[in-house]
Amino acid sequence: MDDRQKSSIALRLTGGFLVAAIGISSVLAMFAPQKTKPLYIDDTAYSTKVGEVQTFGLRDDTRVSLGTNSRIAIHYSPTERRIELLRGEAVIVPGHDDPRKMSISALSYLITDKGTKLSVRINDDHTLTVLVTEGEVLLEPLMEPRKPGVTLHAGDEALVNGTQIIKRQRSLDELNRRLAWTNGQLIFSGQTLETIVTEFNRYNKLQIVIKDPSISKLKVDGGFVSTDPIQFANALEDWGVTFKHNPQDGDIELVLKSPNN
Repeated sequence: MDDRQKSSIALRLTGGFLVAAIGISSVLAMFAPQKTKPLYIDDTAYSTKVGEVQTFGLRDDTRVSLGTNSRIAIHYSPTERRIELLRGEAVIVPGHDDPRKMSISALSYLITDKGTKLSVRINDDHTLTVLVTEGEVLLEPLMEPRKPGVTLHAGDEALVNGTQIIKRQRSLDELNRRLAWTNGQLIFSGQTLETIVTEFNRYNKLQIVIKDPSISKLKVDGGFVSTDPIQFANALEDWGVTFKHNPQDGDIELVLKSPNN
């Protein structure tokens, strides 16, 4: 047998082993555990502009109220319904006639519904606030599947900062106050003026600026139209604060009221 024949036999043997190895690998791959993502068969997005509040009815009877400058993406798969909060704030009342799992994702956390009405908000400092008004949810990190989640019940608030979850109990009045934006209102009960101004500025292109630092910690109570910062500035007269508004630069400037006024 010459060298060419030996090379031909060796090549056929090598090829045969190669095919066999590929075949075995393919079979093993079929039975190996797989980390698969749901195959979403429908994706829809909803958003609001600054100052807008809108309520959407989804095809699974879930209702979503979107706050100012907010955006969500809706994903459906054969086994799961997921609402992804991309920015802003949403109040979600899941439809419960659909047997598929319902979850909400925001930042790096997953919220699994267990018969719930809840609010989810991505704050300006990239923290996450979850308020549960009915039922209960499981709040858990997406990137750390082995880390135990936190169960939230009606009246619970969770503030998520990175990997830390701070859980607090809130009264019904406090929950209603915090969710008054769904009716176009902002209600405050002893919050500081700087906190209130930050909230108003989320809803308006006409911005409020505190020009006098001495009034920033002033505590204010009351309910106001979320998209009417002039009305709010006028109401501050009762707390000894006045304002200047130059339509050319657009800012509402708050200052301490002069004793002579």
